[in-house]
Amino acid sequence: MTMNYNEQIDLVFEQFENGDIEEATKLLQEIGNHINPGDEDYADYQLNAAYIYAADNHFDKARESLNNLLNSEDAEEQQMAYHQLGLVERMDAEFDQSIAYFKKEAELIDANFSDDTIKQSVNLYELGYVQLLNNQYDEGKASLEASLKLAEQSEDDLSIAISNRALGELYAAQEEMDKAKSYFTEAKRYFRKDGDDMGVAEIEALEAAIF
Repeated sequence: MTMNYNEQIDLVFEQFENGDIEEATKLLQEIGNHINPGDEDYADYQLNAAYIYAADNHFDKARESLNNLLNSEDAEEQQMAYHQLGLVERMDAEFDQSIAYFKKEAELIDANFSDDTIKQSVNLYELGYVQLLNNQYDEGKASLEASLKLAEQSEDDLSIAISNRALGELYAAQEEMDKAKSYFTEAKRYFRKDGDDMGVAEIEALEAAIF
């Protein structure tokens, strides 16, 4: 029985998560041989392919997949491509380029999704986190505080948690430990509200290493 596109992609991720990287990549390429621009699954394929390639440290292949979507007529496809390009550049420690992509994503969100506080919050979180990694503490603080404010407006527990965590990391990096502890405490509270035990455990590990 022939698998449909979604079943094939699910199998790629299952193989990848089980450590069968070679098989996952091979199947991914086979799927790509039958996907063309304009196809219903084209954008989804490129985004998933980029995720797999980046997770396997094949950053140029990830960039190639995402660049295929930058001229899409669909604003959300463009936005997601810029978002993932920002993540890829961050993973490859190309922080200035990552920041540029997240700023480009912000322009698309402002132009097309100005009422979507979740998109805005997530974008500002990623921008602020890369600015933190790039030692741009003032810019990072402003981005992360704006992200947290939007997350609180949207009442999205996970977004509130990750923005608090990042602000905790920022203040810890600046050795303002009381502020760091306060933000970490809030982050854990919202991770618990979201049922994210792993998020809580990661912060507890951070706290053990920092304090």
